[in-house]
Amino acid sequence: MSEDIDANYASGVIAVVSQPQAQILATIDSLNGSPAASIGNINTRHLQNGSLLLAIDTDDVTARLQNTDTGALLGSAQTSNGSVTFPNFFTLSLEDYPDENFSNGNSWTMAATPYTAGDTLTVGSITYVFGPDIDSNSNNDITASNIASVVTNHPDVSAVVGDPTDTVIITADEAGYSGNNILLSSSNDEIIEIITPMSGGAPADIEVIINGRRDEPRNAVIQINFNEAVNPLTVSGKAEDVYSYLAVKCLGISGEVCDSTNLDYDLFDCGDDVCLNGRFVLSNQYRTVEFFSNDNCEVNSCGEQIYCLPGDSELRVDLQAARLWHC
Repeated sequence: MSEDIDANYASGVIAVVSQPQAQILATIDSLNGSPAASIGNINTRHLQNGSLLLAIDTDDVTARLQNTDTGALLGSAQTSNGSVTFPNFFTLSLEDYPDENFSNGNSWTMAATPYTAGDTLTVGSITYVFGPDIDSNSNNDITASNIASVVTNHPDVSAVVGDPTDTVIITADEAGYSGNNILLSSSNDEIIEIITPMSGGAPADIEVIINGRRDEPRNAVIQINFNEAVNPLTVSGKAEDVYSYLAVKCLGISGEVCDSTNLDYDLFDCGDDVCLNGRFVLSNQYRTVEFFSNDNCEVNSCGEQIYCLPGDSELRVDLQAARLWHC
């Protein structure tokens, strides 16, 4: 018996427990000073916070940068062609160069805000950052909806809002085991919780169901072995003659009750049961009994008859043990 098994798509569940931190890029603005200048090439991931002062030294070339809120000297750099660059931070350029150039006493103030890393959600090979990639919201349900609308465009999965509505169900686009290997992770599991990793994916298959013992071929020979010689009068001969001691009983054929009047099979009534007709043959010095039915179903390559048992049948062998006589 077999049964078709449908392919399964791997799925996982995430929950918005609280609002994720959105990414905030660092800035440098509120520039004031003389002569007129502008700020460019800002490292949007710098970590300075507070008021900055950039001043030109007496050599008219060296620029020094200081955080006036903390008093920390942040470094110095050389001016060139109307601009000065603080590596991995920013560049200040004079707007009227070459008519204006740096000189002692020039200074500028500016305000710096630091970079704030956003929480992330990783699905497979793609990491989404809250803020630039996924909008966060003060409402967990809306954030879950924002996650689903972005992640559903992923090349390997689709996403929908779950129940409850602060959860997101992510499902692999391809059925099979491969979907189980799609990574689900977040930078902060207390904010974006992975309730169920991707799992449950399986390919289509055919399940073979074996009920009871494995079927025997129709030309199987029923064989009984004894550990010593037995009386041939009780275990050999026609099945109808020895059924009180040894019998092959028919319990069912093709799901139907065995009937001795059915002409398609050679059966006979044996007490309250129905038995299969045939003969029992002794061998191996009276220690082996074999049963051959009366159904001559085929001839083998040597020209000998092959005897078959009824197809799709359930048979049982009953053997009565000898009495133990008192000495």
